[in-house]
Amino acid sequence: LGLRHSILSGGFKFIRTEAIGDGADSLELYHLSSDKGELVNLVDTIPQMATAVGRKLTEALARQDALRPANLEPEVFTPTEETLKRMAELGYL
Repeated sequence: LGLRHSILSGGFKFIRTEAIGDGADSLELYHLSSDKGELVNLVDTIPQMATAVGRKLTEALARQDALRPANLEPEVFTPTEETLKRMAELGYL
């Protein structure tokens, strides 16, 4: 299974689990007040609700991605000679 995202909207909980490879994403929709254990997946029963809440999840994830810096390259730490010496003294090197 891939990444799992969920959203609550109008008494429903929508879950999308991204497929790994060429498979289709797994979709789940639960009406929380009548199904507290999340046992009855309503995606096929009320597909219009699944589509609407799924769209809200997609929009929320897009807003989240827009806030993330474009360049997420990690900073490279280059220890000084003094740091290397101290690390060796402590048994790390």
